[in-house]
Amino acid sequence: MIRFIFKWLFRLIFTAIVLLAVVVVIVLLSYNSILRSAIEYNIRAQTGMDAEIGRFHCSLFEPVIEMQNLEIYNPANFGGAPFLNIREIHIEYDRSALLKRQFHITLMRLNLAELDVVKNQSGQLNVFALAPQVPPQTSGIASSASNGGMAPSVAQAGAAPSHGTPEAMRPGVPSSVESGNVSPAINFEKRTGYVFTGIDTLNVSFDREKFIDLRNQGDDFEQTVGLENCLVPHVKSANDLAGLILLIDLKSDHFFDRVAGRRNADPLKAALQSLGVTF
Repeated sequence: MIRFIFKWLFRLIFTAIVLLAVVVVIVLLSYNSILRSAIEYNIRAQTGMDAEIGRFHCSLFEPVIEMQNLEIYNPANFGGAPFLNIREIHIEYDRSALLKRQFHITLMRLNLAELDVVKNQSGQLNVFALAPQVPPQTSGIASSASNGGMAPSVAQAGAAPSHGTPEAMRPGVPSSVESGNVSPAINFEKRTGYVFTGIDTLNVSFDREKFIDLRNQGDDFEQTVGLENCLVPHVKSANDLAGLILLIDLKSDHFFDRVAGRRNADPLKAALQSLGVTF
């Protein structure tokens, strides 16, 4: 009887170990799919735009994260057309820094295939309508608080129009963006609990841009950027990307100026300010 009980217990334990091993294998084989679905869900929750990731890879044994064929789609009021098509995002990070609750990227490779700027039936541009905004500023201490602690000279950069056209009447550009009433850069530490310490090397490629006018298809056009493996060292804030964005603007023959129908830098500056980039 005792021998039978021991044999039964042995089989039970062995069966449990085998089942546990099967579960571990399934998790190891499918956790990338789970993470991919979670990222797609979070993009949708944070932006209201659908996202699809062709391939996602996060290694348990090396500090590497890869995404391929990431497509983000415009919301319905902008036609539901693609907004961003990213061929590859490759990130290598410092694993030891994570133990100090720091996120330090040693290499980030971004290959952007296409950016589609869409003007909807109301004349809004998606790149501005989707930019996070904050309530209008007031004077004094309240103004400083609403600027996320930034000095008024920085938060209000670009507030004065370079031409006589009232800012609220500029087509496709919300007055809150051009007047500097934009959110500061995303607080990475507050969102994740980790301090972002920078990117040692950023490698950017950018193929083309498209403009789509839902009111007048005759105004649609496509512009080749042709930027390949542009290296940007020591990126710690959005301002470190200003040179890169200006280079893209030059290589795209001032794409945003053409979209707005003007030959000046106001649309580009408004877009940069919406990302927290100042000059």
